[in-house]
Amino acid sequence: MKRSSDRWKAIKEQLDQLQISVKRIDAVDGKLLPDEEVKQLTSSVHYSMGRELERGEIGCFLSHRKCWQELVDSDEKYALVMEDDLLFSNRSLKFMQSDDWIPAECDLIQLFVFRKQKKYLCERKEFDLGDEDKLWIPVFPAPVGTQTYIISRRAAEIALEKSGRFNIPVDEFLFVRSDISNRFPCYRLNHAVVMDADVPSEIRKNKKRTKTNFLMELQRFKERMEKSIRKKLGVMTGRYVEHEFDFK
Repeated sequence: MKRSSDRWKAIKEQLDQLQISVKRIDAVDGKLLPDEEVKQLTSSVHYSMGRELERGEIGCFLSHRKCWQELVDSDEKYALVMEDDLLFSNRSLKFMQSDDWIPAECDLIQLFVFRKQKKYLCERKEFDLGDEDKLWIPVFPAPVGTQTYIISRRAAEIALEKSGRFNIPVDEFLFVRSDISNRFPCYRLNHAVVMDADVPSEIRKNKKRTKTNFLMELQRFKERMEKSIRKKLGVMTGRYVEHEFDFK
């Protein structure tokens, strides 16, 4: 956001050193949105959340929609979307200035890894990019986070179409639970070229659930059971393999 000038300065200095050119898209400040607009943008509480979205989460979602629209309005095949609290590898240029390396069937690719979450169960399928770089599909835990990702034009078009109203954070919409995540698997690069800078997020999340009904609780229980069974079966059958992502 415009008020986060120190973050923009820090990330711009890194990118300039790496000779990576970017265009800054001003973020939407959810705190400044009128109540009536918020009601029009958001739909009923999602059972998985058990609460309404925070203003910061709404602003974040709208900011990413601006980036998707920017791609759709351009002649480009892909867009690289980055947030502003990141550390970049010296290898970043290879993956950020060209789309020649992107496999045709990959529409969503995360280029980052979290400091505190590096081990995942992944689909056994992988893309070998050479130089020991690969694309994996992380499954457990869910591959949340929008720190740095590549999105294709066709994925952006559908994401815009499906998010006229929303009730989950943008990372869950893209990578976990929506028509988008069901249609376009989330790939993650290893070795990652971006890592979170370990600075506090400006999006304050209220973890307190609103009052939910029996049906919502039943849906959450059903989802937890299905996820647990899918995870155990995936490990037993060899469909999922444990993989540790790193930053290089």
